[in-house]
Amino acid sequence: MGGDTRGIAAELHALTDAALRGVVTAMVDDMEDPAAARTAVAAVFDGPAVADLRLYALGDGGQMAGVEVAARLADGRGVFLVLLLD
Repeated sequence: MGGDTRGIAAELHALTDAALRGVVTAMVDDMEDPAAARTAVAAVFDGPAVADLRLYALGDGGQMAGVEVAARLADGRGVFLVLLLD
């Protein structure tokens, strides 16, 4: 994402791979309270402390698909969110 101001929710929903979109749907949209899930993800990954944000596709190319959201904070710490579905 690097410098993009669209936000984590837009980045996740911009993924074009069907399997990854299914993971994003499970991670945010299919929660009991999708608005709260989006707010929680944004609170961590859209904050001013985020110096670098990366999205990684995970899986075996067959049954398993997932996404990793990795953020490097300005103070050098890292924050990761990983969801892998089979």
